[in-house]
Amino acid sequence: MANRYAVPTQGTFVSPGWEEMPRPRTIDAAVRLMWIQAGLILFAIPASMLMHDEMRGLFEEQAQRSGRAVNTASLDSVLIYIDVLVAMGALLIAVTWLWMATANGRGRPYGRVVATVLFLVMALGFAGNLVDDVRPQWAATADIVYFAICTVIIVLLWVPSSSRYYREASRFRRLR
Repeated sequence: MANRYAVPTQGTFVSPGWEEMPRPRTIDAAVRLMWIQAGLILFAIPASMLMHDEMRGLFEEQAQRSGRAVNTASLDSVLIYIDVLVAMGALLIAVTWLWMATANGRGRPYGRVVATVLFLVMALGFAGNLVDDVRPQWAATADIVYFAICTVIIVLLWVPSSSRYYREASRFRRLR
């Protein structure tokens, strides 16, 4: 099967004076997982809409505590605003995953650095979500699975075979 992300094609590259070097399985696995993550994050859009009743109850409870009346029209507007933000964020994250899959599949060293920095930023958000007891159990479970896959991706990008691939791919690009 042709490898769309290889340098230059077919999962291998040949540089002058060197033997053919296949793309390591660690990179192949990381790229596949990035594509999976791009698809999984899009489930946040309908998930946000499924949580309307829970969010509505949360807003109403908060309003009662503060002694304020709840304006249903305003609450509906807030929920639509949240849905739009979630959709825009999910699409941006999906595109970022696809960009990282392409960059890392081609052996671009910046790809794994950017992926690692984004992972660290996401880890901070994940830690904040762990203390959030308002979300439903299924959302917390989805976050844990998503974070676990992200952790596997980062580990795969930094194992020795992957590091060699990035070095050799960079060397190949400089020589052509």
